[in-house]
Amino acid sequence: MTGSNDELERAVRAELHWDPRLDDAGILVSAHRGRVTLRGEVATFQEKTEAERATERVDGVHAVTNELAVRLRTKHVEVEVRPRHPKAVEVDAPVRRALRKAKRAVADHPLLDDY
Repeated sequence: MTGSNDELERAVRAELHWDPRLDDAGILVSAHRGRVTLRGEVATFQEKTEAERATERVDGVHAVTNELAVRLRTKHVEVEVRPRHPKAVEVDAPVRRALRKAKRAVADHPLLDDY
């Protein structure tokens, strides 16, 4: 029976690998008598669902236990604002120049005279 469990694990891993909707790099697969357990991490809740659906498509799978954790991989940017005056924010020179240039361009635009 060990051989069929190994074959089922390989078949599930192959299905997960070829599904374009998910990244299978963080998914571990174990199988025992047609019961497949998915462990590891995926990047989105959608990938977690797709992994379960892909596993269910494999012949020989009778039940799926989805223990995948979702680790959202997002980038965040921290911005520190230290105003000199409570209502004023210091802007560096290149940004100030760009703002002035944009204001002049809008002010000089013939179609925006009425606004």
